[in-house]
Amino acid sequence: MTALALAVGGCATLSTPGPRSGGYEDLDPDVVALFLEAQMAQAEPVPEIGEDTRASRAAALLQEAIAREPESAFLRRYLAEAFASQREITKAIAAGEVALRLDPTDARTHYILGLQYLQSSQPEVAEGHFREAARRGLGG
Repeated sequence: MTALALAVGGCATLSTPGPRSGGYEDLDPDVVALFLEAQMAQAEPVPEIGEDTRASRAAALLQEAIAREPESAFLRRYLAEAFASQREITKAIAAGEVALRLDPTDARTHYILGLQYLQSSQPEVAEGHFREAARRGLGG
């Protein structure tokens, strides 16, 4: 099965924390507030004129939250998603790889990394992440 087929087969909503992601319930309340503000920034309507800054605002808020909770794989996964939505592939991969070092069991992080590696013309690496995401229960 190709990396692209694995990606399509693994489609899932990535906006809610998974049971192994060390969700926001383990974080300081001020950090949770930053996380929720970042989520709201991502959900704001796109302005009709000008550059869409939702993802960049979300990334800035998540980086502030990570400065307070640097060991949070959960926050780093969301940062990877924010960078990915800005098409900042290198930054998304870097944030995702740190998230995986903190929590190698997170299927969603593997999936996000698979998408980013696929976009960066590294299908073999992408396929490994898609397979790991599927093995860990994403999309199944």
